[in-house]
Amino acid sequence: SSLQAPYKMRSSLNVTRSTLRDTRERIFVETSRAKAADERTLALTRQINSTAMNEAKATKAALIAEMQRAQAIETSLQAVLLTAVQVEASRATTAENALNTLLQASDVDLMSQIAAARSTATVAALTQAAQLTTEVQRGLAAEASLRASV
Repeated sequence: SSLQAPYKMRSSLNVTRSTLRDTRERIFVETSRAKAADERTLALTRQINSTAMNEAKATKAALIAEMQRAQAIETSLQAVLLTAVQVEASRATTAENALNTLLQASDVDLMSQIAAARSTATVAALTQAAQLTTEVQRGLAAEASLRASV
């Protein structure tokens, strides 16, 4: 049994060495797998970041283009609105001028109507005054006739 002790120790040492070698190999394999996984993860992260960056740039470019289109539409609408305002102002001025012309013509017509009415009123007043004068003269003649007969 004392002869077997060194053999057992050597055998145990060999098993330990073999186990240690297997463990080292497994550690190496797992480390290699972990490194490969890290490299794949890093590559995917770079790809995702690159894709996200490209998408962000494309989105930014699309937003800038949309803003430029909106500004062009706004400028166009402002021009249309300005033209419409100018047209309406011109129409209002034309209508005002036409109204002033009509008012002036109406004023002339009104003045002639007033003059005609004054003439008519003057003629009527003169006619009435003449009638009153005739009545007064008749009354005076009648009074003189009465005085003469008394």
